[in-house]
Amino acid sequence: MTDSPIQSDFAAARLYLCGGSHNRMIESMREARKLLQNRFSKLKEFPNKPPEMYSEPSHGTLLDWCRLDKGPTIAWGIYFNREGSDYWAGLDPPVRFREGVFLEIEFKRVVQRPLRNGFGDWHFPVDRVLQRNEIFGVSKMAALSDFGEDFGPEFSTWVADSFAEGQALISAVEGSPRRQK
Repeated sequence: MTDSPIQSDFAAARLYLCGGSHNRMIESMREARKLLQNRFSKLKEFPNKPPEMYSEPSHGTLLDWCRLDKGPTIAWGIYFNREGSDYWAGLDPPVRFREGVFLEIEFKRVVQRPLRNGFGDWHFPVDRVLQRNEIFGVSKMAALSDFGEDFGPEFSTWVADSFAEGQALISAVEGSPRRQK
């Protein structure tokens, strides 16, 4: 059960919804999906709904996803962590910013960081034990401050470029080529 809204919730919602922030963020996510669909034709299972919002006391996320043909789920989005949140704790290398973008590959098993091929900026979980039905999420991230005023196209390009890197990472950890166009 959640708490009832308070006046500051309505004020924040007014700014977010009436100021157009909601539409601009959703449109940026749609642009990224469209670029992925155009650039990588073998992607499967895009959801038949707009990007989803998740809100927890420690963080909030705007998320979209798809699945590689016979491969892992790929998720991307925008996240906000509250000060003091440890949501991204347990990743190597550590995440050093509270607001950013991400692209995550959701493996169904624990995978090792490839020793070659330059995946040092991908964040791997430190915990190497998976519980039943748990995923092993390997992420590429960037701070929101790395993007300029034209966020939508910059974000879309970042997602597509990170996705291409992610395919190389999948090939490296699975030991077979998996580049899809």
